[in-house]
Order: sequence, then structure tokens, then C-alpha cells
Amino acid sequence: ASTASIGLRSLAPLSSSSSLPNNGTSTHVMSRRAMATISAGDALARLASDHPHQEIIRYEHKNVKWTLKHVNYYADALACGLVDSGLQPGDVVLSWLPMHLAEQHILQFACSKAGFLLYHLDPNPALAKSSPDKAKAALAKALELTNANVLFTQEAGDDVNYVNLTEGV
Repeated sequence: ASTASIGLRSLAPLSSSSSLPNNGTSTHVMSRRAMATISAGDALARLASDHPHQEIIRYEHKNVKWTLKHVNYYADALACGLVDSGLQPGDVVLSWLPMHLAEQHILQFACSKAGFLLYHLDPNPALAKSSPDKAKAALAKALELTNANVLFTQEAGDDVNYVNLTEGV
């Protein structure tokens, strides 16, 4: 039985002693379950192979356009870099990046490809500006709860220096 790398529970196949009638439904259910067990990283690799030039990320204000091939390449590179640095499947990654950043999307796929568990903490720039101590406390609590092996954050954004906020946490 195959299992999902991230975000999906393993779905056990129907047993032959199942009380469900065998009218072809179990075959349909099994094929649906097989689809549910593919990881996001595997899905990206398949899509990049089938449609390499399809644009999926565009930031016109930055003149950035990434295709499926680009995103798959960057996700592979990040996943390999994290594994080369000593992380192993099952390790925990905490992201303190805004959800709209391309880097967050790459991180999500990289974690899926490498089998890492990814948690996200909203950077909440309004809180970080008005009460840096509360932002530090939220980060400390997230690190404690997730037992993260690594933290990803931006250096600065929205007039907040996130690297400075990590000091002493």
C-alpha cells in the first residue's frame, strides 16, 4: 500500500472481507485512493514533465514568470540542499514566510519531495511592528509546539526585520 508524503492520510485498501457489495465500485474506489496517495512533489514533477512551459507563478511587478519546469527545478534544488545539510524524511520545517511569496510555494513542494513535515506561522507584520515581544513569543511557541528542525523566514518585509526578531528565541 502506498502512502502520502505530506498532508494526506494513508488510505487502507478495501479488504476482501469488506461488507460492501462488489459491483465494480471497489475498483473505482481503489483507483480514486491511489490518486489520493500521490504527494504534491510527485504531482508537480509529473505536471512539469507533461507541461514544462505552463506558467504557474507570475509577479508582474517583479517581472517574474515561472513555469512548471522552473518550480519543479527550484523545489528539487531546495529539497536536495536540505537533505544534503542533514535533514531527513520526517523532520519538521517551520515556515515564517508570507503565503503569497514564491519562496513559500517552492518550500511547500520541496518539503513534499523530501518527506518533511511543514508547518506555517503567519508572519503577521502588524503584530511584529506594534509588539515585537508578542511576535517573538508567537515564534517561540510555534518552535516549541512543532519541535522544528529548521526555520525559514524572510530577512525583512513590511518594515519588519524578521531576522532580528529571531534573536533570543
